[in-house]
Order: sequence, then C-alpha cells, then structure tokens
Amino acid sequence: MLTLTGQYALRAMLEIAQAGEGRRMTSQEIATRAQIPPKYLSVILRGLAQAGILDSVRGAGGGFRLRRDARDVTLFAVVRPFEPRFSTNRACPFGNRECDDAHPCAVHHEYKTVVEYERRFLEARNLADVSARLATG
Repeated sequence: MLTLTGQYALRAMLEIAQAGEGRRMTSQEIATRAQIPPKYLSVILRGLAQAGILDSVRGAGGGFRLRRDARDVTLFAVVRPFEPRFSTNRACPFGNRECDDAHPCAVHHEYKTVVEYERRFLEARNLADVSARLATG
C-alpha cells in the first residue's frame, strides 16, 4: 500500500545498501539500477538526506551513501517522509473533514488497524535484512 514515492525510496536505499558500506553512488547510478526517473529520484534523495538517512557530497567522487549502518535503518525510517498516512495529522483517506479517534469516520478503526500493521511490519525490518535477502534471491 505504499505510494510510488515510498516504493522508489525503498528501491533507491536498497541499491545504496547493496553497494557496500561507505561506497558513494551517484544519483544516475541509483536511477539506472533502481529504474527510477532521475528527476523524481533527486527529490527523493534530497528528502532522505534531509531526514538524516543519507550523506550527500557534490562534485567529483561525490554521491550518496548511508549515514549509518544499514542494520540501523528501518524500512519505516526510509518511507516515513513520503507516506502521509503515517503522519499524526493525516487527512482522512475517505475525504471526511473530521476523522480521528475522537471523531471517527465509518471505517476509521479498521483503516487505522491496517496502517498500524503496516507500520509495525516496516519498523521490524531494516535495509541490511532486506538487502541480504535480495542478494540471495
């Protein structure tokens, strides 16, 4: 149920994690390997750098790398900046003006359960885990 931006963020971060600790990747390398449009990717990479997940260096020898070990970066940390449903101030996905625990819409509690399950799933997995699974096929 991730947005396209959240999916692209995960794909980009997995490419960086698979590149190896400390290795910088250019945005073009990431875009090519992850099959993400370069302009779209640049917005995502900027957001991940602002979120403190990536280091960015411009110029020759520059690029992007993880700011901390891949074991310390949950999938939730990667997608959170791009997924409005994880915000505490999220709008009702069904268009209701008021929709929170105090003023729930008709499906608020069921939808909240789905969002909470997805959040727990993403928090329980990190880039190293998923990267290792992808590498072994």
